[in-house]
Amino acid sequence: MKVLSKLRLDKLGICVSTLCAIHCLITPLILMLLPFAGLAFLEAEGFEISILAFSLFLAISSFAVSYFKKHRNAMPMILGGIGFNLFILGKVVSMEEAEIILSILGGIFVTWAHFKNMKLSK
Repeated sequence: MKVLSKLRLDKLGICVSTLCAIHCLITPLILMLLPFAGLAFLEAEGFEISILAFSLFLAISSFAVSYFKKHRNAMPMILGGIGFNLFILGKVVSMEEAEIILSILGGIFVTWAHFKNMKLSK
């Protein structure tokens, strides 16, 4: 865990969450162009789940290290939990527009959680 704490997991988590939000915004707009650009994998369910799993791993690692070694404040975990629940809800909802909105909101909450965790860790 010492190696993980030396890494800037919150900054990496912010980047991954932001990329996820951008992915959710851009994919519907360029959906018909993806096969021509060789980027059809971006619309694949497996790609989305991989980003979500990686983001969840970073969040758990970062929040746990910071919570137990630095600040003992549960707020980053609460905000991150809300964000990941919004992602899951977006996957369950059958309307594409609702999925996009919920996924973007989830990304915002997870990013906010990482920013809060960084602030508390300083």
